[in-house]
Amino acid sequence: MQIIFAKLSTWRAAAAAGSISPPKLVGSDWRVDVKASTQGVKRTGEPTVLLNLKVRANADTVGEMPAASTVSAELSQAALSTLLSGLHQVRDQLAAAAQ
Repeated sequence: MQIIFAKLSTWRAAAAAGSISPPKLVGSDWRVDVKASTQGVKRTGEPTVLLNLKVRANADTVGEMPAASTVSAELSQAALSTLLSGLHQVRDQLAAAAQ
């Protein structure tokens, strides 16, 4: 038991240093776009959402601030509904875990 307690702080530091975490969301922008008809498109006037998420990866070294990158997506109404449904489930699970 003494060995475990003696090495506990070292193990915690090693676990924290080796942990992987997702990029942080630092900004977002969106707009609704209506596609005009073209020769190859059968459905005209279908609205889509253009979503731009600005994310920043975690720093590899202390004092370093990685550059933010932009992730863009174009979502149809059905895809947006699916995304929002999933986000609502995540919100509900987080709320349940916080109680």
